[in-house]
Amino acid sequence: MANKNKQKSPVEYWREVMGGKYLTGDWLQRNLKFVLMLIVMVLIYISDRYYCQQAMLEGKQLTDTLMDRRYKALTVRSQLLEQTLRSNVEENLTDSTIRVAVVPSFVVEDN
Repeated sequence: MANKNKQKSPVEYWREVMGGKYLTGDWLQRNLKFVLMLIVMVLIYISDRYYCQQAMLEGKQLTDTLMDRRYKALTVRSQLLEQTLRSNVEENLTDSTIRVAVVPSFVVEDN
C-alpha cells in the first residue's frame, strides 16, 4: 500500500503509459463497454459532420446553379422582348410583302 501512495516521476509515469500498463489495468477492463461506446459515438459524430458538410456544399452548388440559370433566363427574356418590339418587327418586314396597317381594323363609335 505504501507503493501506491508514493509520488511517481513524470518519466516513470510516461514509461508506464507507453508500456501499456493502463491498457491492461483493472480500470479499463471494468469500463471497456463504456470506452467502446464513446469510440462509436465519436465515429458517428465525425461521419455525421462529414455528411452535413457535404450536404451544405451541395446546397450551395445548387443555389449557385439556380442563380446562374435565372440570370440566363432573364437575359434570354430581355433579348426576346427586344426582338418582338414593334419597331424591330417593322424593320424586319421591309423586304416582305406584309405591310403595317394604316387604317384601323375596327372603329369605336360614341353613343
